[in-house]
Amino acid sequence: MLGKDIERKLTIFISSKIDERYKLIRYALKTLLMETGLVASVYAFEQEASSQNTQGAYLSEVSQSDLCIFLIDNADGVSDAVYKEHKQAINTGIHRLYFFCDERIKDEIPLHSELRQSGETIYRTIHEFAEIPKVAYERAIQDLLDWYRKRADNLDSDIDITSDIQPTAEAHTFQAGSLITLDKNVFARYSSNNILVRVLNPYGEKLFPHEKDSSTSCDNLCADFLRMVIGRKTFSIDVFTQLKDAVLSEPTAINDIADVLRIRFDAIAEFFSGNLDACLTNICEAYKLIKGNESIPEWLANDIAIDMRNISNMLDQTKNQMQFNSKGQEILNQSAETVYYPLLDRFAENQKSELLKEHFEMLTESPYTNRMGIMNGAFDDIASCFNIAVRFGSLTNIRITCNRYAEVLFTKYVDCKDVRLFRELARMYILEQNEKSLGKVVKAYRNSVDAVTVDDIEVIIESIETVPFKHKRFESVCLLLEYFGYYMSDEQYKKQVDIFFAQSNAWCEDADSRIVSTGYFILRTALLIIGRSDNMLLLELALTFFSNGIWRFCDEALKVLKHIDYVKCTKEIQTRVMEQLIALLAMENLAGNNQLNNAIIAYRKIATIDASALDSAVKGKNLAFYSGVYDLEIGLDNNPQVHLDEYIKEARQRITPNESGVYYSSYSYNPCEIIRNILKDESIRLEADKISEMVTLIQDTILNENNQSDAKEGALLLAIYLRNTYPAHGAWEQFSELITAHEAEITNARFDSFFGGSSPNVVRCCYLLLKISLGCTSFEEVAIGFAMMSSYSERDFISALSYLGNYLSDADIDMVDNGILGIVLNFVLSVGEDKHSDALYYAIVALIELLHAKSYAAAALIRLSYLMVNADSNTKVLILRKVSKMEYIKTDIGQHILQNGRTNNHYFVKKLANEITESIGI
Repeated sequence: MLGKDIERKLTIFISSKIDERYKLIRYALKTLLMETGLVASVYAFEQEASSQNTQGAYLSEVSQSDLCIFLIDNADGVSDAVYKEHKQAINTGIHRLYFFCDERIKDEIPLHSELRQSGETIYRTIHEFAEIPKVAYERAIQDLLDWYRKRADNLDSDIDITSDIQPTAEAHTFQAGSLITLDKNVFARYSSNNILVRVLNPYGEKLFPHEKDSSTSCDNLCADFLRMVIGRKTFSIDVFTQLKDAVLSEPTAINDIADVLRIRFDAIAEFFSGNLDACLTNICEAYKLIKGNESIPEWLANDIAIDMRNISNMLDQTKNQMQFNSKGQEILNQSAETVYYPLLDRFAENQKSELLKEHFEMLTESPYTNRMGIMNGAFDDIASCFNIAVRFGSLTNIRITCNRYAEVLFTKYVDCKDVRLFRELARMYILEQNEKSLGKVVKAYRNSVDAVTVDDIEVIIESIETVPFKHKRFESVCLLLEYFGYYMSDEQYKKQVDIFFAQSNAWCEDADSRIVSTGYFILRTALLIIGRSDNMLLLELALTFFSNGIWRFCDEALKVLKHIDYVKCTKEIQTRVMEQLIALLAMENLAGNNQLNNAIIAYRKIATIDASALDSAVKGKNLAFYSGVYDLEIGLDNNPQVHLDEYIKEARQRITPNESGVYYSSYSYNPCEIIRNILKDESIRLEADKISEMVTLIQDTILNENNQSDAKEGALLLAIYLRNTYPAHGAWEQFSELITAHEAEITNARFDSFFGGSSPNVVRCCYLLLKISLGCTSFEEVAIGFAMMSSYSERDFISALSYLGNYLSDADIDMVDNGILGIVLNFVLSVGEDKHSDALYYAIVALIELLHAKSYAAAALIRLSYLMVNADSNTKVLILRKVSKMEYIKTDIGQHILQNGRTNNHYFVKKLANEITESIGI
């Protein structure tokens, strides 16, 4: 293979410490690689990159590379800058080679362990520093050649193996209704080397050489418009006018409906210019022009009616109204034909079929399968649909392009987990204000969220500017702040937050023209940016909703009040909040409102002013709440024993059969769980008779087969806490015999999956944990029990892990059998990144507790260090907070955990890691 024969050469990034010693080997390796002719460029930076201000300076170069080579001397370790580049390469799916030199220090460093745990085997140990260029060059060349052999046929192929409609020199046509024919050369399915297909490729548009480009001049203009539609460029009326003229002047243009198309093009231009009224006027004019014309096919008239209906609905939203039977819908209802679109429907259906086929193959393929494909080929049908939509002026189908594009991006991302696809998918969801889909994807794939950089954020910010409607732009800004605000630079964040507050306050004050639905975006965003924003400004915003009487969003505003850190607020505004809460208590329609009660409790716990007036108001307006939850949370009477007795009484009442024989399917809270929390939080020491009373309550609860699963779970966890807190109590021997003899009754329970309850599997898990606490189980029983947990449903598996963390928190680890602890550790270690983020979170809680087990602390710490790479931001904060309180933080692995935090993209993770580093003086 000759370098001159390669149409797309690769780029390489060399990462190492910055000093004169490394400069020589970087230069030598770069020279060797460039001389092969196989490489387009080698990025071997020669400027300092380890300072706080320039740490991320090279991350964009990392993301754009095909191969990253890391040169590391064990004696020097891994700097924060190099480690950040290492993480960026992982997050963006870049192929990586690692070369470690042990000339001065033979001991491995934490990065070795991380690579082994991740399954990375692509690293070499070199014994002499001077040999690094030679060894790295030889290994890199081998990888380059392998890469070209595997990819050449895929990247450079211009064969469209799925298309059964190919343009030819001869003019072929499709009949699409009376007087309308579709030229096959114009409306055929696009192949992968057409410009419209390449525009949709999130990896870039330059994968195919110019000489293979099959695009026409009209295609190029259409591609420009496509970039505008998917938010890559701002709408240009000049470019669009050129496109309109090109379409209408082509020899193959559909002259029979040219006047209608001209008006439809004008409607499209008005839409993307942000003029909904003018857009709807043009659509109505187009329909009038063809109404009653028998030479115009019904499907085209229906398509115009669909545009009319959809734009009318958008206008209604801006006026806070809804029509159940708009003019466009009336036309569709009266049409004799079902709604369809010739040829476009075929391409759209083909796209759906291809996505379903790919998803099927992904779920059913053998683990030995290695699928290769052309990325451009995934977008052929979308480009073909867009082409037809443009040439017929179908605004609805043009707008649907964004949804079709997102569907393909999601399928491809789920298949390969490439962060570049995730970022493009998130961008599209934000541009379309698709909060529901964005929220689900972000929660399900937190790892990819944590890979987002400030450069990625800037791309999204620029895309938001292309949204044609002001209120939609603002909603996109809200979504960006809500889901990616903690990944922005300080400058980016300030700019977007300033926009947020300015437009939010303007929305609150403008009662005549505010679009109601935007209120949900405002308060949801306010709630989620509390940790990084001025709490005073957020308080002012929430209070404005009340002062302006915007009661539709009362619950959402109260959620903001609940989460504010009042310590950061002045006494004046704290007083205003208290006065507002007292006023809300006086409103009859808010009596017993849970959000109001929660906001009052949160305020009362944190406020730094005298809140006796609020106490009096709560007592006067809601005595039951005041005497119950409010007193328990605030501790006004400082008598938790009273509340303890109340919940014991309620737990007893729930297991007492009633005369009608009716059982509840679900309760909003579990008394035994609250009893356990009171005992832990209030540090209450129980007398022997009270312990006996609780043990009797637990027995009666777990032996009743008609009890709900969650009731038994709460009782079993309470028993575990009591056993570990009061091991010398005389009831445990008899209790052990009882639960051993009645396993079937205990593990049978009612559950209603409709209400989201856990199944009896979780009761079995709690039962096993109790037997471990009591010491009445065997090694074999524990091993089989934890093996069975691995096959639980995802919901039950998460519950089991959370209860395991509770058990380890309550237990005296030193008193637990070492063999059983080993089973527990192996079970927790088996929870990988493929599990739900909640499962991973609870597994980490368990690992942190296992740090107290002398025999297994080292293994738990190493696993936590690895999870700092792949876990989500919430989990990383948990690891940092817990491990920083232990002596382990000063070990090499502990320092590796801190380094991972310092180099993280998330604002809180990075801030916390830097604070811990400073506090321990390292």
